Amino acid sequence: MADDTLVLATRNAAKLRELARILTAEGSGSAQFALAGLDVFPGAPEVPETGATFEENALLKARAIAAYAQLPAVADDSGLCVDALSGMPGVLSARWAGGHGDDQANLDLVLAQVADVPQARLGARFVCAAALVVPTPDGGTPREWVVTRQVEGRLTRVPRGTGGFGYDPIFVPDGFEQTTAEMSAEAKDAISHRGRAFRALAPFIAEGLRPGLDRLGPLVQALPGGPIRSREVSVLFSYNERRFRPEGETGPVVTYRQDGDLLWAEIPVGGGVRRGSLAGRCASDGAIDFAYCLVLDDGEVVSGRCHAAPMRRRGGGGIRVREEWERYGPNAATGVSYLEEVDVS
Repeated sequence: MADDTLVLATRNAAKLRELARILTAEGSGSAQFALAGLDVFPGAPEVPETGATFEENALLKARAIAAYAQLPAVADDSGLCVDALSGMPGVLSARWAGGHGDDQANLDLVLAQVADVPQARLGARFVCAAALVVPTPDGGTPREWVVTRQVEGRLTRVPRGTGGFGYDPIFVPDGFEQTTAEMSAEAKDAISHRGRAFRALAPFIAEGLRPGLDRLGPLVQALPGGPIRSREVSVLFSYNERRFRPEGETGPVVTYRQDGDLLWAEIPVGGGVRRGSLAGRCASDGAIDFAYCLVLDDGEVVSGRCHAAPMRRRGGGGIRVREEWERYGPNAATGVSYLEEVDVS
């Protein structure tokens, strides 16, 4: 299997077609990688949906398939939540009647359970959590994303329509008179819980399969100077701790590792940062030059180079930082920033 394959963790042919259609239409970059269902992996494990939430179940499935295939995997967990049934079937939607995947039995049971419920109390919603898990080449902690979306609506008394699957024939979205089983595939994708969830996940798929941190490499190669020494480590440590510590956190949050004459740092998730790395070398004037690359929560990538020079002042030390940065994405821009009087103590 090629490395540019994204595995959709389902054996449900209808769902596989729907997910492939949504991802392709959304422009997630899926045209640049292959989509495969679990039919390509006959030995893939059946993952019990033991989570208490849609998010937990989606991650359970994506993690298991990513670990088995050693490829990025997408999974979802979705269901019908009926107001008159206190939010059930919920995470039990696929096995509400006892057996897994018996759509007709599940649908018939829900209709029987709400048979005496007044029409005004037939409110319901479809909920979908979609998860992406990307394994790391060195077997380390995989990268994960999960999003949840829903569509509000109401139940019908009798099934209508032959499209879709699951509970589609008895669900009418707000603002419509058709059930989702009566809609065209394109119309359903535009408003459905699954369509909304996978459209929200699409930017993470594009970033996860082609991570923005690859911009760091050329910047690191261009860093001047020599080996990092303890004094420069303290300068870089102090600056990074103040810049990247998420609100409410105390103590060290940046993880460092030495690699030859480079000092690498992994930036914590939080404060708008989804992933980040930086590397530095000692500058010729005893300061430190470092390059960084951050992937932000909105999917944008920010990269840049900084020169951090230590300075003395009454009552303690400080650093003066000159930063050249560039943003990639919808808000593409370049600039130069100056940060002065940053405490080192």
